Amino acid sequence: MSDKYKKIASTLCEITSDLLNESDIKFNDISLSNIKLSNRIGSGLATYCKYDRRSSQYTITYGKKMIKSKLNQNELPFWLTYREILKYNYFDNDISIASVLSHTICHEFSHLVQQHVGWHKRGSVHNIRFYEILSYFHDSGIANEVKNKLIASCSLKNLSLDTEITKSNNSSIDLLNDESCFYLNDKISFEHKNKIYDGIVTKINKKTIIVTVPAMFRSSIWKIPKYRATKK
Repeated sequence: MSDKYKKIASTLCEITSDLLNESDIKFNDISLSNIKLSNRIGSGLATYCKYDRRSSQYTITYGKKMIKSKLNQNELPFWLTYREILKYNYFDNDISIASVLSHTICHEFSHLVQQHVGWHKRGSVHNIRFYEILSYFHDSGIANEVKNKLIASCSLKNLSLDTEITKSNNSSIDLLNDESCFYLNDKISFEHKNKIYDGIVTKINKKTIIVTVPAMFRSSIWKIPKYRATKK
């Protein structure tokens, strides 16, 4: 895989750290200044925020394949972050690569805040409370600051973010209004032999989805019919 995706992912990590360390952010009168955060680059599509209770540390992972996928005009509409920009008019509906990746940072950081203020509920992650947090970052101007930093940093590293997605050229945009659709990196659960499994959508077919179920030593890959999956 091209080193370009790793460099962009590394830039997202740097800006995420800056967002926590350089901004005096408070949400719901709760300060974020004492939060411990590490950022890492993953090799796959999975992009997520995880909290370790033992170390009291958050970790945000940005997958290299996520970067590659979002730079692909045909795959981008299957990402929740793309749908959010259009649905909530973030960045004035601008869906340039800079906007999509900046919004990705805000999306994952919102999950951090969601857990920190106690608004994270199992089985109800992308709920009204989550979008209250995410909209705060856009309405306050923080999201635009993130975007400006990303553009400046990528320019210094000679990483081009000039590509712009053309909405009218992609029929997949029709999926945005269908809440039953699955999107890459969606967290889902499904039942198999009376056991519930939690996983992440890594590929979407016409009638099935490919799901990665994380495990301590080795993740498992499942191909399941869409009707068996439930969004979390």
